[in-house]
Amino acid sequence: MSKKKNTQLSILGKNKPLTKVISYQIDGVSYRETISLDKANGDFGKSLMIEEKFFPMNRAMATADWRSVNNEETLKKIQNNEDRANAYGGYLVSLQGIDGLEEALDESDMGQFIDTFEQGDSWKNIPTPENKTEASVAGDTEVIEKITPKEIFGNYKEIFKKHLKYPRDMFIGKGRNVLEGTTSIGNPFIEGTGEGSQDYFFIEQFLYKPPQKTAKGETLPTLGAVSKTGIGRKTNLGDPMGSCILPIPNKLGVSQGVNWGEGRANAVELGAFSAANSAVRNALDADNPNLGTIVRKIFTDGRKQVTETFNDVANAVRNQDGTANAGSVINAVLARSLLSRIGINVDVNQFVTRETGAAINPNLELLFAGPQLRTFSFVFNFAPNDVEEAREVRMIQRWFRQGMLPQKLTNVAGGSLFLGSPNIFRLCYKNNMRRIKGLNTFKICAVTSVQIDFTPDGVYQSYEDEKAVSQPVRSTMAVTFNELTPIFANDYNLDETNNDDTSLSDLGLNISGSSQIAEDDLGF
Repeated sequence: MSKKKNTQLSILGKNKPLTKVISYQIDGVSYRETISLDKANGDFGKSLMIEEKFFPMNRAMATADWRSVNNEETLKKIQNNEDRANAYGGYLVSLQGIDGLEEALDESDMGQFIDTFEQGDSWKNIPTPENKTEASVAGDTEVIEKITPKEIFGNYKEIFKKHLKYPRDMFIGKGRNVLEGTTSIGNPFIEGTGEGSQDYFFIEQFLYKPPQKTAKGETLPTLGAVSKTGIGRKTNLGDPMGSCILPIPNKLGVSQGVNWGEGRANAVELGAFSAANSAVRNALDADNPNLGTIVRKIFTDGRKQVTETFNDVANAVRNQDGTANAGSVINAVLARSLLSRIGINVDVNQFVTRETGAAINPNLELLFAGPQLRTFSFVFNFAPNDVEEAREVRMIQRWFRQGMLPQKLTNVAGGSLFLGSPNIFRLCYKNNMRRIKGLNTFKICAVTSVQIDFTPDGVYQSYEDEKAVSQPVRSTMAVTFNELTPIFANDYNLDETNNDDTSLSDLGLNISGSSQIAEDDLGF
């Protein structure tokens, strides 16, 4: 099931990239293709993967993803395309003169497709990827089987690919299929146009995608880039894992908050920080790429400026009268610094007050510390009327309970080094497939708790069920959701300032079309 591999070695040299990503367009569709640069395992120059750019229908805005191309007809079209041939061959041309190039081409059998670097027609014959379900592990000599969450849920397609609903006869309206323009009942991907629907809670489940995940061929952002632009994030939504429609529960509410905390800084502390901050800024502004030199300059200049700040304050104090002065503060701060070096910690304020009868002004102020993540708890009641509805209830309860759990990622040896993240959920209060604007909406959530009570009346009661042997007459399910990202003021206004925010675009049809957030609805 596995095979030995040599240590990978790039044609470009030691510690150089093992792959190259080329890009091209065919019939208006953008493609990117990953080419092997490994010359040690007989696959140099071969195509490893072809991906196409697409725009998911569950996005409210035009943000794109990449997906692997596996369709044989599409791969054949790509192979015979001149733009792909030029991009592929053009890169190989750029490698002329590199030691070991001809040998690597011969070992990978790619030389037969590239007789000469001047004959571009032969490049059209370069094969497309074989789309193997194997992935090499850096630093290992084996190829291990790729394990994904999709495979874990493969045995439960009915649960995690189905649109569940309770009660089964709940009327959610008749709507128009947005994609096909046809009329459909109960399709969760439609916008309603009819009347008579009751309010309901629409919940979708997705595989989780890490927000900073890098695609094959991509590199992690540099420190300089992150320090200038901040940390970017991608979509959290993986493959859909079904949906669920439930009655809106009782005891609805929404609360949100932000963190504010006391900030304290006496004049000496603020002056010292300003001096040190100035030293850091001057060092970084200097045209010096050597990190060691920059660090030394920061400490040298910082110490100098802090000393000058203390001296300036002390000289100013000598010309002032009074029992309490800045000199007392400086003395106390320096004394504390000296004592801390031998493990003695003292309260500066206390000793200044003992000496002078005055307290150091802490410049106390309430300062903003950051947002809070919201938590929502709901209790759903179940009392199925027949065998089929009881089965639907069990599937709904299992859908939540199994979807909230982490996934054990086992390899071919039966080991489990990592745990995969649980699934995530998209929530919305709806009527006839339209967002209810009088209630709050949600960002993408994780389920942190599911509790089922099979005896909500304090007495166990059941009836015979041919599919379940015995079924409780009533049950309740308490579910706790936690949002993955905080709410911001500009989330209420979808405009050019946040049109690339994936925490909003992941909400899809919940905040787009007729459900788009307007000034006269509650919003988040």
